[in-house]
Amino acid sequence: MRLFTSTVLVALFGLSVLAAPDKLLQVQRAYGAVNPHSYIVKLKPGACKYTLLASDPSLRAAVTHADWDSSILHGFAGVFDAQQLYMLRASAAVESIVEDGVVQPQTLQTDAAWGLARVSSKRRLIPHDDGFWPLALNYTYAYPDAESKQGEGVDIYILDTGVYIEHVDFEGRASHGWAAEGLDVSDEQGHGTHVAGIAAGRRWGVAKQANIISVKILQTRDKGRTADLISGLIYVAVTARLTGRPSIANLSVGVKNSSSIDWVTEKIIKEGVHVVVAAGNKNQDAAAWSPARVPSAITVGATKIDDDRWDSSNYGPAVDIWAPGLQITSASNTNRTGSLSHSGTSQAAPHVSGAVALWISEHGNAEPEEIKRRLWSKMDVVTGFREYRSSIICATSQPEVSLSLGFSQQQPAPPRTNSH
Repeated sequence: MRLFTSTVLVALFGLSVLAAPDKLLQVQRAYGAVNPHSYIVKLKPGACKYTLLASDPSLRAAVTHADWDSSILHGFAGVFDAQQLYMLRASAAVESIVEDGVVQPQTLQTDAAWGLARVSSKRRLIPHDDGFWPLALNYTYAYPDAESKQGEGVDIYILDTGVYIEHVDFEGRASHGWAAEGLDVSDEQGHGTHVAGIAAGRRWGVAKQANIISVKILQTRDKGRTADLISGLIYVAVTARLTGRPSIANLSVGVKNSSSIDWVTEKIIKEGVHVVVAAGNKNQDAAAWSPARVPSAITVGATKIDDDRWDSSNYGPAVDIWAPGLQITSASNTNRTGSLSHSGTSQAAPHVSGAVALWISEHGNAEPEEIKRRLWSKMDVVTGFREYRSSIICATSQPEVSLSLGFSQQQPAPPRTNSH
């Protein structure tokens, strides 16, 4: 799984297939790196998962993800040898088998915090007279006066490398929700903490009273399993169903052409979860990536401080909206007060997750498609891509966004910190 900071993507499933005899189900091949001998198995409607697994003890023992909610994805994942894979391909209960691709983060580093100012303005930022874009930490961010309108009561799930919940910027609003099997809950890499800070940190974040729930799906900066991302998405859907609270899933990760990820993403959106996805950092059409290509998700491209597209951001009709992604400063995992800057669509996506949380706390929850429509701006300010229906995310002032009423507070500039 790849993080979209210059950040997250899950490089997984494709349409090509492995050769197989006529009577055997073909295995869909993942694009890019794969986890060896690992597969996502989807069962046909009406098939009994437990009957299939009970038919062979060795098959059941090879399953690593057996407890998925069948209303979202009726199936399982595992590490199967050739004989077990043959058995699954020959089973009348199996609808599809897909290789389990590698999920990876992407990260570029530098220094700045202009993103909050940009999402609270309907106009591009103004440079100094000498034309230099000041990336110092001295911008103004306007947000609602009332804490109840700063994302309070909204849960933002960060599907990532984990979150350093003890960081002071989270003020006790961050918690560990779920971690993939074999992973501890800590954020050794730091990507998830940085993303969470942009979405809902007190100093660095858009929605300063929203809850952050860590869903750890990546074990390192460069490694992850599609099956774990599926499990994380299902955890979000089931937990949101139980709590009844407005819920946002931030995915600064992605996979290339994954039908399984697309399916699960569509299902949880239908259940009312707002899914915000980084478009990816490959400078290519986002339609090749999952779940960025899912029409009902909110797919976010990254911009620079001059409102031009960030050079590495993915683009195309799949991108719904644009947000700041260059040199964004946020919380780090190094210590309780640490900060650093990263660049990428991983940083752009949580700006939008925070904006969704603000909209919900201001107006009440709504269907994902309705809130997505509210976020679209009539301005077309991303240079070079005017043919697409997408523009800078504007969290204030525009009537169709409806996030500007009462936004009046100003944040002082913090001391500059070292980037790394």
